[in-house]
Amino acid sequence: MILVLSAPSGTGKTTVLKILQQKYRLPRVITCTTRPPRNGETPGQDYLFVDEKRFLGMMEEGELAEWATVYGHRYGTPKSAIEDRLKAGEPAILALDTQGAASIKALYPETIRVALLPPSRSELAARINQRGRASGETPATIAARLAESEKELASLRDYDHRIINDDPERAADRLYRIIRRAEKNFDRPL
Repeated sequence: MILVLSAPSGTGKTTVLKILQQKYRLPRVITCTTRPPRNGETPGQDYLFVDEKRFLGMMEEGELAEWATVYGHRYGTPKSAIEDRLKAGEPAILALDTQGAASIKALYPETIRVALLPPSRSELAARINQRGRASGETPATIAARLAESEKELASLRDYDHRIINDDPERAADRLYRIIRRAEKNFDRPL
């Protein structure tokens, strides 16, 4: 089973997925990026941090199931990371933006898409501003993230499930229940 969790920047998808991993031992598929690590991020656990040359090589060799350029950096999902999970009989859980989720859904039509939503637009704006300032982003970059969050919220409307992240622990519990329900449906004989 493949599950994609999408959310606007600052909604807390990384936090929710860390709780899911710690509490339920369900790790997400690690994607790669050309951006530098943020404070507190661990290479190989949060992302596979690669340089531009390596990323372009992965694209050219067809190693990526999806890829996109977001805020000036490249992000992508190695096909092997998804397929290794599926071969092991484990869910392939991905944290992707809506563009990446659409690419995965096109490649793997059985993909379940879950939207993680902020408690309110004002809360999301506050989170984006706080995180942007803490990581040294320019006001222009923060403004771009705020504008993009409105587009992402609109495109999450057609997802299979929606979870409001007013409490990350509760959101992780809801996500776990969605995963378990989906696994039972995949285990049914055709």
